[in-house]
Amino acid sequence: MKLPLLLAQYLYQYKQLSLPGIGTFQFEGQVPEEKSPASGTVQFAPGGTKSFEPELIDFVKSHTGKMRTLAEADLDSYLIDIKEFINIGKPCFLEGIGTLTKNRDGSYDFVQGTPVHTKIEEVKTTLVEKPVAVHEKEYYSETASRSTMRTLFLGIAIFAGIGLIGWGGYFFYKQYEAQNLSGKAPEDSLLSAAPDNADSSVITEPDSTSISNNSLQDTSTTGLNMPAPEVAPPVTTAPSPGQWKFVIRTAPRPAAEKRYQQLKSYGIPVQIQAVDSTTSIVYLSLAVPVTDTARVKDSLRIYYASPVRIIR
Repeated sequence: MKLPLLLAQYLYQYKQLSLPGIGTFQFEGQVPEEKSPASGTVQFAPGGTKSFEPELIDFVKSHTGKMRTLAEADLDSYLIDIKEFINIGKPCFLEGIGTLTKNRDGSYDFVQGTPVHTKIEEVKTTLVEKPVAVHEKEYYSETASRSTMRTLFLGIAIFAGIGLIGWGGYFFYKQYEAQNLSGKAPEDSLLSAAPDNADSSVITEPDSTSISNNSLQDTSTTGLNMPAPEVAPPVTTAPSPGQWKFVIRTAPRPAAEKRYQQLKSYGIPVQIQAVDSTTSIVYLSLAVPVTDTARVKDSLRIYYASPVRIIR
C-alpha cells in the first residue's frame, strides 16, 4: 500500500494524525467500510508535534514489512515533499484526507476529501507472499523468531556495506593522490653547455704570402680531431593528470544531500553540485591521467555498487 493511504488508514483508526511542523488532522465519525457511504469529518489544526509519533512509525513498519529506521525515513522523506509543495503556494492533495494549502501569511486552508476504504489485511498477505531472492529466503519467515533474525542480519549487512563503501572510497582516493604526487616528471634539464674551447672556432685570416699546403693539411687534420658535442637523451614525460569529476550519485536534492552527509561522516572528500532546481549530483574530484580514468571509474563502480560517470 502507498504511504499516503497508510496515513489515511492510521487517521481513521486512531482518530488523529500529526505531521511535524505542519499540523494535526482529527477524524470524527465511523471508519469507512467496503460498499458503504463515507461518513465522518476531518478537521485540521496547525502546529503539531516536533517528531512523528511512535505509534505511527510502528503502524507503517507493521504494514510495510520494513525496518523501523526505514519506515521512519520514508515518513521523513514524504514530509519533506509535502513541505516543499505547500511552501511554493500549491495545494497538496492527501489521499483519503483532503487538500492542504499554505497562504502567504503562513496560515493554512484545508478542504476535506473523500474517505477511502482499503483492506489492510490484504496488504499484509501480499507482503508475506511476494517473491524474494534465492539467497534471502532463509532470512524470511512468517514466524516472529525468523522475522527478528532477518531484521538483525539486514541491519548488520547494511552497516557493513556502508563501512566498506566508505573505506573503499577513502582508500582509492589516497592511493591515486599518492600516485599523482610520485608520478610528476622532474623539470627537463638544459642541454650541456658549449665546450670551453669554442673560441678556437674563430679563425683569423692569415697573410696571403704565408699560406702553404702543409698549413692547409694541418688545419683539416685539427678539424677532424675535435670532439663531437654531447647530445642529451630525449626525456619522456608522463601525461599530465587532469581534474575529473567521478559522479557516484545523481538523485533528487533531498536524497543527494542525505548521501553527501553520509559519505562526509566517513571522511570521504565528496562534493555536491546542483544540476537544476530539483536534481543534484554527488561526486569525487580526482586528478587522474586520461589513460587511467576508465580504471578508476570501474573501481569506484565496484566499491560503491552503483553506476559511475565522468564529467570534466
